[in-house]
Amino acid sequence: MQHYKRMKLSISVVLFVFSWLVCLCFTKKADISYDVGRVNLTEESNNLIDNFLKNLKNKTKRSYRIQGGSDAKYTEAMFFVQILNLNDKENLNMCGGFAISRRFVVTTGHCFSKNENLSKILLLMGSNSIFQGRKFMVKKIIHHETEDIALVFVAQYIDYEKIINIASRGERINSFATFYGFGIQKFVDSKPMLPKLLQKATIKILTTKFTNNKYLFATTGNLESDDSGGAIIWREGGKMVAGGIYFGVDNSNNVQLFYRSVDFEYWINKMIAITLHDEEL
Repeated sequence: MQHYKRMKLSISVVLFVFSWLVCLCFTKKADISYDVGRVNLTEESNNLIDNFLKNLKNKTKRSYRIQGGSDAKYTEAMFFVQILNLNDKENLNMCGGFAISRRFVVTTGHCFSKNENLSKILLLMGSNSIFQGRKFMVKKIIHHETEDIALVFVAQYIDYEKIINIASRGERINSFATFYGFGIQKFVDSKPMLPKLLQKATIKILTTKFTNNKYLFATTGNLESDDSGGAIIWREGGKMVAGGIYFGVDNSNNVQLFYRSVDFEYWINKMIAITLHDEEL
């Protein structure tokens, strides 16, 4: 009887170890898989993403986005918004953005063309994995009159903990800040590869003015157009704030250009008030 119990126990241990090894193998395989999951996207959306990845792999090596960045934890950048513009049937337009209130996201204006189908623009929040997160549908896109900035009015409410405040001051020369985005993580056979996880990079605010636009300031970094609209982050009073909105790269001087967020705080608050008022009518 005791021999039978020992045999039964041994079999149970073997089965447990075997099950654990199987789970471990599948977990590791999932960790290194390049094919990332997507949430509740239509077949058309998934095809556009596939074409985007295919075209990306066919590009030659040059200066790409946050190359050399590191994986960001979800709790570091809960404010970050993935913006997928699916209006172009041939290409996916991908941008970054950040939530500044329960119904509004700030990004760059060139992420969108005028008179686009808003139902084909998706905002994803709540995940640091590419093409994943909770879907937010767009109700309205408000473009700044003269500058390349846009305010996106979403249909659903954003959780309070995912909102970041706009900085109350401008940039400090020679200080360091953080930028988040789904930039190129590495090159394989000279082809760029998208990361599965949100990337972060430390960039330095430069002294030199590289533009006649008084609203722009320059930083170091290795960013690219698909990161447009993301925020440069620094701390005020111990809290993270959005100090700037990524505009693009100045190739002639090899610097990155950001709109100073505080310069647009009045416009943002005004547009929010007008939009919410119109919503109630």
